[in-house]
Amino acid sequence: MNWYYVENGQQKGPVTQDQLDELARQGTIKADSLVWTDGMANWLPYSQARPGSGAAPAAAATGAVYASAMPVGLDADALAKQKVSGPAVGIIVCGALGLAGVLFSLLGLLAPAPDLSQLPPGMEWVKTWTEMSRGPIAIASAIVNLSVGILSIVAGLKMKRLTGHGLAVAAAILNIIPLTNGCCCVGLPIGIWALVVLMNAQVKSSFR
Repeated sequence: MNWYYVENGQQKGPVTQDQLDELARQGTIKADSLVWTDGMANWLPYSQARPGSGAAPAAAATGAVYASAMPVGLDADALAKQKVSGPAVGIIVCGALGLAGVLFSLLGLLAPAPDLSQLPPGMEWVKTWTEMSRGPIAIASAIVNLSVGILSIVAGLKMKRLTGHGLAVAAAILNIIPLTNGCCCVGLPIGIWALVVLMNAQVKSSFR
């Protein structure tokens, strides 16, 4: 478990839980020093986050706690941006792959249909598959992939700026579904990764 803490108004970390407690015993982290780890909705004083672990008394009056907390919101946003950066880029890549797949499909639809009248026995499925890939199903699939591709790129760009949380969640879910993305082998893991990060309480609270 990685922890972050505030020292002299600056976010420090990550450190392990044992390192955090050792810093408290050394006096680097005070009882009122703000700390945070995954799963916490907000930054808390060390004495509340790690009750019973022991820490040096607060070095200043309560007002100093609020003063040191002022830059934490900015640091929390920076941390959230760092967390969403990877999956956001992944969502954008999935969108680009989806658009590339749509372009490839359109080129196939515009190309002359191959002559399959002389297929050998047992290869009739090739004709059936070719007809399906050039029919209404292919057109509907291209429209879906086009829509999801555009949505994914827009959602990924917004996600990097910590805006459009709902749109980012929708893009992540759509990329998990095999029939709605251009490349399910890429969209599935990236969609799950993005969804896990977006559901993190600290990340979610940083979206505007």
